[in-house]
Amino acid sequence: MVKRAEKEVDYSDHNRIVFVGKTGHGKSSSINSLIGTKILDSKLSSKSVTYNCQALTTHVANEKYLIVDTPGLFDTERKQNEIFDELKNVMEFTYPGINAFVIVINVSSRFTKEEQETIDLISKFFGKSIKDYGLVMFTRLDDLERDGISLESFIRDNETLYEFVKNFDQRYVGFDNTLDMNSENLSDQRKKLFDMVKKLKRNNNGCCYTTELFKSSQKAFKLELERIERMNLTIEELNSHIDSLKIEHNKNLERFQKQSEAMMNQMKIATSQEIERMKKQMEEEKINSSRTLDEYKKILKKKDRKIKKLAESEKQISNRDVEVMQTRNGNKDEKDLLEKSADFIKSGVDLVAGVARPVIDVIDAIEKFPTLGGSRSKGWF
Repeated sequence: MVKRAEKEVDYSDHNRIVFVGKTGHGKSSSINSLIGTKILDSKLSSKSVTYNCQALTTHVANEKYLIVDTPGLFDTERKQNEIFDELKNVMEFTYPGINAFVIVINVSSRFTKEEQETIDLISKFFGKSIKDYGLVMFTRLDDLERDGISLESFIRDNETLYEFVKNFDQRYVGFDNTLDMNSENLSDQRKKLFDMVKKLKRNNNGCCYTTELFKSSQKAFKLELERIERMNLTIEELNSHIDSLKIEHNKNLERFQKQSEAMMNQMKIATSQEIERMKKQMEEEKINSSRTLDEYKKILKKKDRKIKKLAESEKQISNRDVEVMQTRNGNKDEKDLLEKSADFIKSGVDLVAGVARPVIDVIDAIEKFPTLGGSRSKGWF
């Protein structure tokens, strides 16, 4: 039968066991498996389910046991000094002292640096004497079995873990808390742990970890805890400084983005204004070019009319000269000479007209392509 234990009660007739370890490694689940009933809250989480020390009493094979569950170390929602203050209460539940410490390690964690730090803290909190009264429990044994790995090879393959277990004279057990409470395998696991506790008690000649040993260890641990708290404070200050830098960086980035957007808008406006100015200039040049071509065309046409008029006048004069000469003497040679002179004058008039006509044709062609005329008007005139 399982009962809740009380503080400051003499449990000297019980085998007194304390479970310690990191948050989420299965202390509460293992205790439930050990006593055969789910009396303690337990779940896989980085947050500790156990906030206070909880003690239970039970009978197994005519033996009395007091089992204490403790808050998990490295709880993400609690400060370490708060956890260790609560951990001190184990001494009030286990008078006159502790027969066995069960240090719980989850095999899925692969014994990382944080697990090593957890063990170091436990050793410093309870002192070096914990090695004389401790044993190691590996939970999640089913994970190893699923991977086809034995617990012995798992320990042997990790040098740090092997040395740690060696400090406890190779006292260790494996636990699979997924087993049915009434299964034979779980019964074997329970028996192995209880037998190991009784053997440990015999090896220590019935002695236990006492309040005196605990008090002596607390002096050294207090200094260590202060060092840890200073380190944590430094980390908090560093994180606060990093957060401030992030805020300042985001402000600078936002300010830069606004300045960049303003510059881009100004460039767009300036570019748009320049394009409009160039369009207007091109239109004006086109109009001026067309106006210049029209004026030049008028001048050439006027000159063409004068040339034609001059040619006509010269022709008439030539004809009159021929008639006069014929009238005077009828000399055939003079008549021929005059006719040749008239032909020569006519050829000269035709030549002048022939030169003027292509110029007028070119101007007409240019007028049909105002863009071409506009782009070259300054070069021509």
